[in-house]
Amino acid sequence: MAILTKETKMAHHHSNAMLEVPFIIAIRKIKSFAVSAGLNIEREEGGVLVRLGSGSLKVAGDRKTTSLELTAQSPAMLQQLRDAVALRMEKLETAVTWEAVVASSRHPANLSIATVASLERISPSYTRIVIDGPDLARFTEGSLHFRLLLGPDGAGWPEIDAGGVTTWPGGGMSAWHRPVYTTRSFELGADGAARLAFDVFLHDGGRVTEWTRDLAVGTEIAITGAGGGGRATNETKWHCLIGDETAMPVIARMLERLPLDAEGVAMVIIPDAKDAQDLIHPDGVSLNWVLRGENTNPTNILSQIELPDQDRFVYVAAERDEVAEARRYLKEHGLAKNEASCFSYWSASSAEDGLQKASNQ
Repeated sequence: MAILTKETKMAHHHSNAMLEVPFIIAIRKIKSFAVSAGLNIEREEGGVLVRLGSGSLKVAGDRKTTSLELTAQSPAMLQQLRDAVALRMEKLETAVTWEAVVASSRHPANLSIATVASLERISPSYTRIVIDGPDLARFTEGSLHFRLLLGPDGAGWPEIDAGGVTTWPGGGMSAWHRPVYTTRSFELGADGAARLAFDVFLHDGGRVTEWTRDLAVGTEIAITGAGGGGRATNETKWHCLIGDETAMPVIARMLERLPLDAEGVAMVIIPDAKDAQDLIHPDGVSLNWVLRGENTNPTNILSQIELPDQDRFVYVAAERDEVAEARRYLKEHGLAKNEASCFSYWSASSAEDGLQKASNQ
């Protein structure tokens, strides 16, 4: 019997589906994926329970069929979970029949439509975009990140099918560009309307960079989320935050969230000295701007920092290969899994911007 935690008590939103395959076959596929993803699996009477970041998946069945029950704490989280399971089943070549849903909107529950309120070139390499709209109110709580949706011309916004799964017009999800961005600031008005700001790092060849050049106040845009976890650092005294140009917005938010008595260092790589911003941070955390050049990858920066033996946390966010190198460095220097997090925000080999979450140390 699964232990009833605070998380499961709070979860009130459910979605059910059926697989026309025997339980023993379905669970073998699901367990294989769960283990590779580092997910927790608990045995329950008649099946298993898989713990996921946005909820849980209960799997049960018999010799003929397998049932899936998804549980999440909000409609948006349930949407994210349902879509993730649908995509995984598609990759496993397993057909899913979803229980029909009654929705108040034809759009996915984790999609918000907003209007561009302002655009400002805040430095040589960054543009700040502010959007507003009542659909943004749910971003008052939750994670730091969201996905910006850029689809094929004239495709319209994604909708849901009868089972509540997101459908992507214009050629499917692969035809859409869905880069992840960090909420830089958020305001909720008395009338329920919300305003969200995010910063775009401008670089040649960037699809979002090109998009911003034609963007105008009043343009309708759509984002999905929130995602990526609500807590960026763990509960330690000393913090080391290292990021490249793409990570500057998230490091800014992390610094704002640190306790006033926190200690440590933040190192942010920027292409132009004028890109340095006046960021809020605890007095005990030194903020340093590193001009892009030779030997400015995260591992070189790490090697110049004396890490405490305990009560420490290291965060690294940069290009994929640089992050892999930093991960090896931290492992060689004895940091445990809960003492570090490494994320790759882009890949030099593919030159795609977006958040590809790497495994923790």
